[in-house]
Amino acid sequence: MLYANKPDQKEARERLNAFWNRDAIDRPALYVTAKKTSIPNISSMIEPGEEDNWEFSPQRYCNLFTDLFDNTLYLAEAFPGAVLPWGSLLCYLAVQCGGEYEYDEIGSAWIKPLADIYERKNLVFNENHEVIDKLNAIYEKLAEALKNKAFINPPCTIEPITTLSLFRDTDQLCLDLTDRPAQVKETIKKMSDIYIDGYDYYYKKLKKLGYGDTSSWYNTMGPDGKVDDCQCDFAVLLSPDMFEEFVVPSLCQTTDYFDYNLYHLDGTCQMRFLDQIASIPRINGIQWNPETTAGPPSEWIDAFKRIQEKNLGLHIWCPSISEAKILTKELRPEGLFLILQTKFNSEDEAQEAINEIKNIL
Repeated sequence: MLYANKPDQKEARERLNAFWNRDAIDRPALYVTAKKTSIPNISSMIEPGEEDNWEFSPQRYCNLFTDLFDNTLYLAEAFPGAVLPWGSLLCYLAVQCGGEYEYDEIGSAWIKPLADIYERKNLVFNENHEVIDKLNAIYEKLAEALKNKAFINPPCTIEPITTLSLFRDTDQLCLDLTDRPAQVKETIKKMSDIYIDGYDYYYKKLKKLGYGDTSSWYNTMGPDGKVDDCQCDFAVLLSPDMFEEFVVPSLCQTTDYFDYNLYHLDGTCQMRFLDQIASIPRINGIQWNPETTAGPPSEWIDAFKRIQEKNLGLHIWCPSISEAKILTKELRPEGLFLILQTKFNSEDEAQEAINEIKNIL
């Protein structure tokens, strides 16, 4: 699909293809956005009468994304994509497993405990689940509203092992790994099947609606096909041996399904798993997600070089153009994707930043 407000799409896809293959064309791949001068009037995020249905209101998402795409220019390798923020990008797998969730006072969703998860007999994807019907209504309405303004992504979710830790409680799951390892592995396998089947259901549905590009939640589209993050946030509590035993099989299963995968390295302590991550054939790179106290990316150059030495790509959020320039100078451009978090005030300002980065090489 050609997108109405995305210039130079052929060149952008070529650069994306280079990134995913640990290569580069002239410079690192970049995600750059700028503000548009014209601002449409979106009168209300929620239609009258839908106040109690805000979470599953199709019009809410249509307004949200129409406002976003009409006010944003997507430059370099940034593409407009609609990723539903439903359930804080966490809960799709949990509800398919029979779990529930709730929102806290600031609007973040949290998965509720489900202590009997091991005893559940019907751990399979259920396309007749009530949430499926509600999400279907959102996607169909969104496709009518957006048309070729943007691609639409399948629902995002937290992965099986971290979901299991929220069902069982993290301390209890740590005990389960030693007390009932076979049961843990069997449940992870079933939940991984649901994860894949659920994504596949929506990928095929969106293809029928005329879409097909995907990016997961981290703003990095594939040149074609299915993109997702692979991760295990629970792994911060594991040793490398336990990571190898319990996490790697699930990562192999899920990454074999997707066309493009980045490992969401949630916390710098997960660098201790770098060798295992690099050994998984279909992982393309690392999505760097340090703890809030880790400091700016430029303080982690040595870690980034270790990652590049493993022939893994690198996806890094840059809080400023100065940080992006430091990383461009210090790291190889091949397989490097820099997300410029600043939304520039104009296209000229954004293009100047792109040129500054390109001229470093």
